[in-house]
Amino acid sequence: MRITPSAEYLTQLHTLWKDVFGDEDGYIDLFFARAFPSCHPFAVIENGEVQSVLYLLDCRLQAGRKLYDGYYLYAAATKPQYRRKGLMRSLIEEAKAFLHETGKDFIVLLPAGKSLYDYYEKFGFVTKLYRWAGTLQGAGQTPPDPITNERYASLPAGGFDRFLWTDDNLLYALDCQAFYDSLPYTGGKTAFLFDGKQVHEVVSDSPWNAQFDLIAALPKGEYIPVYAPWALPGFQKQPYGMLYTADRDLLSRSYYMNFALD
Repeated sequence: MRITPSAEYLTQLHTLWKDVFGDEDGYIDLFFARAFPSCHPFAVIENGEVQSVLYLLDCRLQAGRKLYDGYYLYAAATKPQYRRKGLMRSLIEEAKAFLHETGKDFIVLLPAGKSLYDYYEKFGFVTKLYRWAGTLQGAGQTPPDPITNERYASLPAGGFDRFLWTDDNLLYALDCQAFYDSLPYTGGKTAFLFDGKQVHEVVSDSPWNAQFDLIAALPKGEYIPVYAPWALPGFQKQPYGMLYTADRDLLSRSYYMNFALD
């Protein structure tokens, strides 16, 4: 059933998250402080016990010149003793019914592993969200400049088919990145999220500018993994997320997705 985002089950939801995903308390607290009040939680509750839960967060898809509203299915979790009883199946079906009731266009999700792609296919999800992955060798010519989350969030996302957060959830997602030391920087005409080891997200007006700017900004001589919205030389396209929708136009396209919650 859909539950109200209130404090009634907060302790149980926090404990279930920690037990299933093993995240640090501070990271979990970010969700319940920033995203939970405006999200759409669904849970199986028996005799006051939360047995299974998932959350829908507001998001968008950009398809050509059009924006579509939908939900990001997040943190789906079931207590070990209640697994293989169809609880998550019932919650996913409830989420799909909620999608139609609210007149939204889609649900997206990020499978936690390869086996889950097959699992979600049973519910009508298809792989339509991708990213490009590769490595760039830094030249260290122009050290990157740190910027605020708000500045990063205000940058234009680019004119291609892609996943987009709503404004409030984008700032929450940036806070999650910062919790694990992935911070926003600029270099030349490019902005990027960098934790010192990987570039998790790139925002630029063109792939050519991005390649030049990143090489100039990244540590000299180091080979840095980079995840980008388009192919750079030597980069490989990777499946990254799945889409559920009844809209044929949305299904006819593929979308960039990397800046996700996982």
